[in-house]
Amino acid sequence: MPNSKIQIDFQAWKYRDWPTIRIHVDGDLLEEKTLDSNNIRVTIPLDMMEGEHLLEIEHFGKSSKNTLVDKNGKILQDTKFIIDKITINDYDLPFSLIRSCRFEADWSKFHRPKGMPDVFKQSCVIGPNGFWHLPFVTPVDQWIIDSRRSQRMESKSTITYESYEPSAHSTVDYILTDEDKRTIQEIKALIG
Repeated sequence: MPNSKIQIDFQAWKYRDWPTIRIHVDGDLLEEKTLDSNNIRVTIPLDMMEGEHLLEIEHFGKSSKNTLVDKNGKILQDTKFIIDKITINDYDLPFSLIRSCRFEADWSKFHRPKGMPDVFKQSCVIGPNGFWHLPFVTPVDQWIIDSRRSQRMESKSTITYESYEPSAHSTVDYILTDEDKRTIQEIKALIG
């Protein structure tokens, strides 16, 4: 998919130093950046084949000096960032798809707070060093539609799910009612 791009919106906070990140897609380093303001957008051109991919955002370079804690171990100020929004090929990824992420923390450079896990699932808040992973599929528009359909079909409160695409950049979801189903059956009977 030539002329592809990925755009990521971040919120960042610093204590002594701003967060530094590396952005990888399918293991290739595409961007290394310091998130040097509270709100920052990173746009990266891509050249991807259709299929499954992996977006990774690596937080690196943080040490214990980048976190201020009180005598009880409560964090008062921290160098961290939030992944606010991801857009691939002009399609904003819905939060339901971003929730498939995981963050693998690297505690080797500073003290690990009591009770903190090595892996954070469904978290877009990145404090410690480590890798944030998000699998995605291209073409993105079809992946979004298929994922929504799958989520709807898994829902016990939804009987039938239909989706159509009125334009290249919008998707309208519609849940068929019993009356809709009867009308469809009547039309099928008339057609033959």
